[in-house]
Amino acid sequence: MRFRVTETKEELDSEGKVEEVEKEIRITTPGADTNPAQRQLQKAKVKNEGEGAFSILASSDLFEWEMRPEENLEGSPCKVLSFRPKEGVKPQNQREKVMGQMAGTYWVDAVDLCCRQIVGKLTRLVSVFGFFAEVRELDFLWKGQKVPQRVVTPQKVEYRYRAAVFPFFDTHEKHVLTYEVIP
Repeated sequence: MRFRVTETKEELDSEGKVEEVEKEIRITTPGADTNPAQRQLQKAKVKNEGEGAFSILASSDLFEWEMRPEENLEGSPCKVLSFRPKEGVKPQNQREKVMGQMAGTYWVDAVDLCCRQIVGKLTRLVSVFGFFAEVRELDFLWKGQKVPQRVVTPQKVEYRYRAAVFPFFDTHEKHVLTYEVIP
């Protein structure tokens, strides 16, 4: 299985208007970016240093979870869970400090229990690295697609953030990745 990945990065002004756009298209296969030895090394880094992709489920103890009424998502019945920051949680690193202040919704296919969609938004400004930086805004969307063998892969990943590094600069960007299955 191969994917055509289109990645768009937009630099935004203070009002959220697009100032500059970069676009890249690449063909990839799952796991094509690294060889098995590099993937093992990356897994060890994630385990030991807390680096790598953030997983809502792997960090579920950061959140309060609530079951909501079932919904149809693109014709599929889905279990719906909402999540919000859990009071009194001590973050283990800077990423958990930020991600632990997210709230959102998680849709799980009611038939095969695969993740279909996650949306989230930062609930408050978060200072990181002491007072040198703050994440002011962060929101994201992860949307899955079913492919042959009933596997779910990303269809769209979208995130937008606004951050400040004192006294040097502010940054406001939106990133969108779309994954098209190539037969």
